[in-house]
Amino acid sequence: MLYGFQVFSLTITNIIALRSKIFIIFSMLIATVFVTMRGMVGTDTYNYTIIIESLLDAGKGFDIEVGFQYLVRGLGLISDDAQIVLRLISFLVCLIFIVLYSLADRLESFFLGVFYFPLIFFDFSMNTIRIGLGFLLLVAAIMLWIRNYRVTSLFFIILGVSIHYSLLFVLSLFYFLVFFEAKSLKGIGLILLGVLFCGLFVAFNGDYFLDKWHLYASFESPSSLSGLSNLIILLVMCVGFIYSNVNRHIKWSVCLWLLFFSLLFFILSRFSYAFLRVLDLVLFSAPLIVIYYLQDGSFLKEGKIMVFIAGVLSILFFYRNILLEMGQGPSPFLPYHFF
Repeated sequence: MLYGFQVFSLTITNIIALRSKIFIIFSMLIATVFVTMRGMVGTDTYNYTIIIESLLDAGKGFDIEVGFQYLVRGLGLISDDAQIVLRLISFLVCLIFIVLYSLADRLESFFLGVFYFPLIFFDFSMNTIRIGLGFLLLVAAIMLWIRNYRVTSLFFIILGVSIHYSLLFVLSLFYFLVFFEAKSLKGIGLILLGVLFCGLFVAFNGDYFLDKWHLYASFESPSSLSGLSNLIILLVMCVGFIYSNVNRHIKWSVCLWLLFFSLLFFILSRFSYAFLRVLDLVLFSAPLIVIYYLQDGSFLKEGKIMVFIAGVLSILFFYRNILLEMGQGPSPFLPYHFF
């Protein structure tokens, strides 16, 4: 019932056409209470408890992103209990999401409320916490970039990537599809500069990325259809983007690139679990690219309906997954229980 509450929130939000943010913020606040007060609930909650215990122990280290290390040790000044620190980080993820939604313009709040809220809110705050926190900082950076606060945007980019290095892929995909379409020397120069930066970053952190690759290589996809839900959601999102008054060449080009990358990583995920995680990143990136191009355009009614459908599908797929994993592992999403 808790997770199904998102579907109800989405329906009401769509009915009122986002004329007011009050209802969806109220929904987020209720969800935040359940996220923060949870017990051993959320697939990676148990693992993160162990990681945080290690980071809080001054005599131990952990091979994890430097930004997350400093965050944990900073929160360790408030409490030396790993479970409390973890709940504080979950609360921070929820708080940043709510603040972003509150400060967003009409277009951004539409995507945050109708698409991102059902897709990532519970997962980012209860499971993939590092990528959740880092990604929301990246969303803040792109919102600032659109508003021409470039220096502040760069600060949030660095902050977000320091929480989870894989967000370099989100950043790369975003700027590739933005500057590639610009077809200018400046755009090409920025792409080449970005490639150089990413290459140097990976080179200087080679051991970290190799360790991650070997770790994911030991995992297997849950089924032969794993990742298919992401493809369906992304396809619906792209159909929605087609129903906009953005330049025809741009919207078709962006959609084809997104579908190309998603299909590529879906196929590669048959051979390595790591590419399933990359496929997730493509899905997370897509709305940010759409938001950027819609600054000079607008959705048609059909486009908004398709984004709404994508949001409903995302929560239904999420709910299906947690039902299939009910009771499995030390901290499953279901059954839910308090701290």
